[in-house]
Amino acid sequence: MPRLLSLLIATIGVLFSQLTSLAQLTAEGEVKRYVKGVGTVVEWVKVRERNEAFDLSVYCLAALYLLGPRFVATIGAKKDATPP
Repeated sequence: MPRLLSLLIATIGVLFSQLTSLAQLTAEGEVKRYVKGVGTVVEWVKVRERNEAFDLSVYCLAALYLLGPRFVATIGAKKDATPP
């Protein structure tokens, strides 16, 4: 599991290194409003046009979780292998 965490941290580091990706992470804002008979309702309102960077990072994390630690270990083994 520590390898998965380090892979996730590296992925987030690459994501934050790009300014457009950082702007995409803040592309939606939370707005609370009162609806009669329901109470306070939370809505997410788009502030910027694009916001797929955050969505993709969550999808990648979910895929790694579903593939499991053995798959992540094979990625690390291939990365550590020396070329012939």
